[in-house]
Amino acid sequence: MAPPAVPPKKEKRPPRDARMQYVEEDEDRGPFGAEKQKLEHYAEDILAQLHRNDPRDPTSLSLLDIHFSRHFYRDFAFCFLHNNRIRKLQLERCNMGDVACERIGFMLRENSSVSILSLCENHIKSVGCGFIARLLDRGYGTDKLKCRLTHLFLNRNHIGPVGAKSLSLALVHNRTLEALEVRGFKAKPNSACVGFAE
Repeated sequence: MAPPAVPPKKEKRPPRDARMQYVEEDEDRGPFGAEKQKLEHYAEDILAQLHRNDPRDPTSLSLLDIHFSRHFYRDFAFCFLHNNRIRKLQLERCNMGDVACERIGFMLRENSSVSILSLCENHIKSVGCGFIARLLDRGYGTDKLKCRLTHLFLNRNHIGPVGAKSLSLALVHNRTLEALEVRGFKAKPNSACVGFAE
């Protein structure tokens, strides 16, 4: 009998340093070196705070003008699933695209605490807008959604007519949203869009 075949050995990959993946590097504005490392630790502190869910923590979280990577938003969404402390979430000028928007949408589907969400001045297009619109839809088959947004701000993004239409259709069955702002986005004047809902 021939001896059994020995499977080839897999090459060991070097351990991945998670701290070096949460902040994006931009040639025009940085951050590099010590500043980047400082922001990496700040990102870890944010995730730890969300996971801790301490009643003594603040009820609002602002990441204004910090360019975190998609890896951060993946972990951010996971940690936020267990948080019922944050009421106001400001992610303005964070260089967010549709992928990050999808992860935020996934997180908010299971979160009933956040009532105010601001995603102004990012790079969200119609696809990302569609993920957010699904949170607002209270139509058939969405009765298990926990999201209870009352204020949503999407000003100065790259939302087109398709995204605007998905928002307007989602509002048909929504009874919790009090204010929706979509000023300065790239939809045609005759597209379906809503600036304020009651």
